Amino acid sequence: MNTLKELIDKCNASGMFETVDYNKFNDLLMIHSSSVMEGSTLSFHDTEMLITQNITPEGKPLEHSLMTSDHYAALLKVNELARDTKLKFSHALIKDIAAAVMRRTGDKVNTPLGTYDKALGEYRLNNVRSTGGHYYINYDKVQVRMDKLIQTVNETLPKVQTPDDVFALASYAHLEFLTIHPLGDGNGRTARLLNNLILLNKKMPTLVIDAAKKGKYIEAIKISREQETIDAFNDFLKAEYVEYWKKELSSYQKKDSGGNQGFMFTLL
Repeated sequence: MNTLKELIDKCNASGMFETVDYNKFNDLLMIHSSSVMEGSTLSFHDTEMLITQNITPEGKPLEHSLMTSDHYAALLKVNELARDTKLKFSHALIKDIAAAVMRRTGDKVNTPLGTYDKALGEYRLNNVRSTGGHYYINYDKVQVRMDKLIQTVNETLPKVQTPDDVFALASYAHLEFLTIHPLGDGNGRTARLLNNLILLNKKMPTLVIDAAKKGKYIEAIKISREQETIDAFNDFLKAEYVEYWKKELSSYQKKDSGGNQGFMFTLL
């Protein structure tokens, strides 16, 4: 499998996406990994129990359970939006996804320019910086940069044909959203959902980023920003994508070989 198209074709042809609860497993893994990258202490088992059985894990901050369950609800919204063959990005669509992400953990922020509500997915009215000391663009440039992101996606999405081009567009939207950092909170989770919205809309499997590689993820963002190109970030995401789906395909193909081979998960 030398190309992304060959890998995706083999995954689709394998029949694994028709396996009961397989897509739900990937949804749970995606939101678990994405939430862990933002500080959640829930294990995958905790996440599975929370989503499938509504059991809140003991000894873990309630905020982490709320974060995870809201993230899952936002992903279900993205799955539904992705079915629209005429999908168009808009400020309303993005804010709706962001609001779902922050529904029970967002709060209102008072600034000299007024108040914005994280739980409503509203764009920030103040300047922010990362924990690493990086300053994001001024709040007064957020609207213009988001206009450009939306315009670029809407002009390009109907034209992209190959999996590589679709993936590059998704990486662009992901990186540009993180760079603009338009929200008071939930930027990472929302960016990864927007990435997957584009992939799913073009009938490609979801991107699952290994939370243990958060350092490499951040480094790829930093390099792409310095070089003013998506290349480093796109290469990192594609490597994650290929590694994950090769492993899943191999696991599925071994399911009938006996022993303990097969899917490494159980859904209650």
